[in-house]
Amino acid sequence: MSNISQYSTTAGSNNAAVPNGWPENMAPSGVNNCARENMAALAKVYKDQKGSIVTTGSGTAYVLATNNAHAALADICLTVCRINTINTGSATIAVDGLAAKTLQIKGAALVAGDLPQDVLVLIAYNSTNDTFDVLSTGRENLEDIAALARTDGNIIVGDGTDWVAESGATARTSLGVAIGSDVQAYDSVLDGTTASYLTAEKSKLAGIEASADVTDATNVNAAGATMNSDSDVSGSSWVIDEDNMASNLATKVPTQQSTKKYVDDTVIAIGALSISGTPVANDFARFTSGSAIEGRSYAEARADLSLGTSALINTGTTAGLVPLVGTKSASLTLAGLVEQSTSAENITGSDDTVFPSVAGAKQIVDTHALPTQTGKSGKFLTTNGSAAAWDAVDISSAISGTLSAANGGTGLTASGASGNVLTSNGSGWVSSEAGGGAPDFLIINAGII
Repeated sequence: MSNISQYSTTAGSNNAAVPNGWPENMAPSGVNNCARENMAALAKVYKDQKGSIVTTGSGTAYVLATNNAHAALADICLTVCRINTINTGSATIAVDGLAAKTLQIKGAALVAGDLPQDVLVLIAYNSTNDTFDVLSTGRENLEDIAALARTDGNIIVGDGTDWVAESGATARTSLGVAIGSDVQAYDSVLDGTTASYLTAEKSKLAGIEASADVTDATNVNAAGATMNSDSDVSGSSWVIDEDNMASNLATKVPTQQSTKKYVDDTVIAIGALSISGTPVANDFARFTSGSAIEGRSYAEARADLSLGTSALINTGTTAGLVPLVGTKSASLTLAGLVEQSTSAENITGSDDTVFPSVAGAKQIVDTHALPTQTGKSGKFLTTNGSAAAWDAVDISSAISGTLSAANGGTGLTASGASGNVLTSNGSGWVSSEAGGGAPDFLIINAGII
């Protein structure tokens, strides 16, 4: 059998026929055969564990042929093999043509780079998990470092599970020495400072507001900024000296001189006027001389203009003059400015010297408007003497009597005897027997009646 997996741990049980066992009372000629078989079995195990066998297949599905040519997965002992290609992720291995089983490290499937190319690994079949456990390599042994990109400046650090490559800045944060947060970045000024940095100095610096301008006046002036000590800012871009204010800009400030000049040229010198009396709300101003004004009430202003309460204005129509201010009210409302028409006047429209209000105008329209035509198809407009309405008209009851010949009728009051015909007697129509007298007949001659 030459397979040590078939030997029994009970010595007396290894008594199979030569050369697979050492039976009792065996023939002397069989001794050498059994010894050679034992040596061959040991040599197979030796070669399967010395690293001379190499896997084939891909980085996710390995294949391995051992010297023992095992017949069952349970027969496979510890095996050392060389990996033909790095794994690219989770992988399986099929040994001696048996079913492929998952390769695991510490009970977890492989990740890319766990099995580097040409590395010797020790595997054993785990019948409980039905997997092959990798015993001789693992992430804790730095094999996963081989899969990291060799980027200039990267640092290899552990993240608790794997070895990973991090940039200098990330690694500093991982190590708790981030510049600006945990440690001070190099500064030539600080490096050249020999004096101690005391709490008092720190307090002074902390008292300076953010972005404070601590440059001198020369630098501020060169930058075009305005200083508090400047006595002339007329040359600044935000100042304009324009006496007539013609540019009317909302982005510049006028000089004092141009402001005064514009006021002097366009506004009456209020300071030269004197005010008599005590002005009150809604007063009108009246010049009493070339240098004095006084307040005038509404009534006084009307009197000053000789308007009174019944002043007239020419309408330009035959109505002539009408009141400018109504006599009904002196308030500044419609009733105070013009005379309003009454409700009766709105309906009759009999007075051309008054004006309707909005409500009055609506009343006029509503009073003289036709009734609605909705749903009144085929109806006639009728009136009962006070209101109009759409209604049906009964011709038979509305029209009666005799229709004269002059109006298109016969002038007859009776229908005449049976068989009679209508004939003309020169002045009207009569009903008479056919052939009597010299009646007129309807004659068609050349298509003309």
